[in-house]
Amino acid sequence: MTRVTLHPSIEAAPEAARPTLEAIKKQMGGVPNVFRMMANSPAVL
Repeated sequence: MTRVTLHPSIEAAPEAARPTLEAIKKQMGGVPNVFRMMANSPAVL
């Protein structure tokens, strides 16, 4: 059971985190779980 929410897609992440997640996806070809977890707090991401 997961204790921290992992957003299944960029569209499901908070709006403030989406541009950063898009940039990560463009650079890396995907979004690693650690970044999906940090998207819960866009300031951390």
